[in-house]
Amino acid sequence: MNRLFFLFLAISLGAMEAPAQTRTLRPRPVREYHVAQRPAPEAQRSERQPAASRGPSCQDISVTGQCIRAEGSAAKEWSGFAAVGAFAVPEFDGSEDHQVVPLLAGQANYGNYYAALRGLEASANLIDSPTVNLGPVVRFRFGRDDDIDNATLARLRPVDDALEAGLFASYRLPNVYTPGDGWELRTTFLQDVTGSHEGFLWGLSLGYDIPISRKLRLGSGLSTSYASGDYMATYFSIDADNSARSGLSVYEADAGFNDIGASLRANYAFDERWGIIAIMGVSRFIGDAADSPIVTQEGSEYQIIGGAGISYRF
Repeated sequence: MNRLFFLFLAISLGAMEAPAQTRTLRPRPVREYHVAQRPAPEAQRSERQPAASRGPSCQDISVTGQCIRAEGSAAKEWSGFAAVGAFAVPEFDGSEDHQVVPLLAGQANYGNYYAALRGLEASANLIDSPTVNLGPVVRFRFGRDDDIDNATLARLRPVDDALEAGLFASYRLPNVYTPGDGWELRTTFLQDVTGSHEGFLWGLSLGYDIPISRKLRLGSGLSTSYASGDYMATYFSIDADNSARSGLSVYEADAGFNDIGASLRANYAFDERWGIIAIMGVSRFIGDAADSPIVTQEGSEYQIIGGAGISYRF
């Protein structure tokens, strides 16, 4: 699954006017003096206010769009968010049936460092940079047993739930087309550490988000993943034993790119603390995964996810 976060843009400090230079060679005309002492327009006064009084400032906004740290700031201050809701996901890789799971997400930041929970994935950034992130990541993956809705696939040998661990790295390019927008490139490498599929996955994603207003932010993303032969054999191959159990044809899936996906998200802030998030995504199996009897005969090549929740920023 993915990432999360919310809200607004601060007015750039670079936009603040420099103090007027003092003239010492001659006294100012009275008319000029009055202009100089005229109260600043409301817009200029708001720019001169401290950032805390103007509302949240945000650069690092990811898959669910929660504002999680001040733009370009290396200040060592604690901040973050928490979100709860519900999420519909496929029962297992290739399933056309869905199950509803809790949407639990959160992030705690200390300056540019953070620890995050994003659905079934947890990660931590160990780099003190507003644009580059790098650190460990772990992900939980649902298995497949005889309790699934599909009677044919329920007869296959069970596949245990998996815990995968590895590293992630990302780079964010902010303020590309308009203040507060940004592109984010992210890559993840995960290896099974529980012996469930004994394989690895490498993922690559590209996302873009943009503020529509001070309360609404929209985002989108594209992704793909490469899976090892062990992973593909566990979730998409049919050996002789499983063929006899299920009646499906024997099939061997090899390593390769196994899906492409797209996602959309919306984040709306009621105020500085409370908001809502909504996420929808679809992926399509490609390569050997798309040709597996598990997908073509009993499942679906399209995998759809979606959910919504309430967020709280601190």
